[in-house]
Amino acid sequence: MEIVSQAPCRVSLFGGGTDLPEFSSKYGGFCLNMAINIRQKMEIECDTTEDQFGNLTFPVGGNERFYKTIMNEMGVSEREMGIEAVFDGELTGGLGSSAAAAVCLVGTINKYKSLGMSRAGIAERAWEIEVNRLGLYGGRQDQNCAAFGGVNGMEFRGDRVTVLPLDRRFVEELYPSLVLFHLGFNRKDPKIQEGFKNLIQEQVFYLTQIKELVIEATLYIGEGDIEAVGKLLDKSWELKKKSNKGVGNNRFEEVLKRAKDLGVWGGKICGAGSGGYCIFMIDPDKRQKLIDELGIKWVDFDIDWQGLDCRIL
Repeated sequence: MEIVSQAPCRVSLFGGGTDLPEFSSKYGGFCLNMAINIRQKMEIECDTTEDQFGNLTFPVGGNERFYKTIMNEMGVSEREMGIEAVFDGELTGGLGSSAAAAVCLVGTINKYKSLGMSRAGIAERAWEIEVNRLGLYGGRQDQNCAAFGGVNGMEFRGDRVTVLPLDRRFVEELYPSLVLFHLGFNRKDPKIQEGFKNLIQEQVFYLTQIKELVIEATLYIGEGDIEAVGKLLDKSWELKKKSNKGVGNNRFEEVLKRAKDLGVWGGKICGAGSGGYCIFMIDPDKRQKLIDELGIKWVDFDIDWQGLDCRIL
């Protein structure tokens, strides 16, 4: 049996950090994110022969233990499955690539074993393995975005996640204003998010303000006031830097200043921060000038409305 699977990465626009268990379990978290067509992809041979035993390839920078742990936790032996995994982007870049890979593999095993898991169930299982078995601390928005796709508001109450999809009509004006770049270096510290493990009152204050911006941004999107959304993105980035040390760096601040000189309303480093991908919001009429003159790598992307996709060939 051969199965091909793919799952999208995400750009978290507002609310990042409030999905972490330490905050969401006490105060409730809320995020606004979009799945994008930078994807984790896998071609998997099931019921492998002895010649295929141990056949596992993964993206540069990937970790063999990551894939094998998920297989073992899902009750699949190495003799049953050969995996060829590829990734469209760069790992540790802040797009939730590990969550997309975990959702992709859990979803494949769900298809192979006919487990009947829902998208929400796949996302939760992927999160549980990543955090509790692999020690990759993080919240739940990445896995749910990879599983469901689209543009969503997501509410977090402890281990309960409510996905609230935004109608495509509401985001038609948003997408042309979004421009994705790569800074030229990726996050070096894998444990930046662990700064939220023991929340102090100051962090709770800033995370609460970050959460409040989600509702405000969603209302502006519905009204078609995209410039107001962009200015909120700038405000959110300032709060993000205050909420956790190590999120920003001088290099990005230089890039952000230059981007503002070119007309952007706001911008941020994606994910946990410190490096990798960054996103800006700008008047669509000024978009091309930004791409041409900012001086870092522009990354073409679109919204992924499908989410996890697994097919038996």
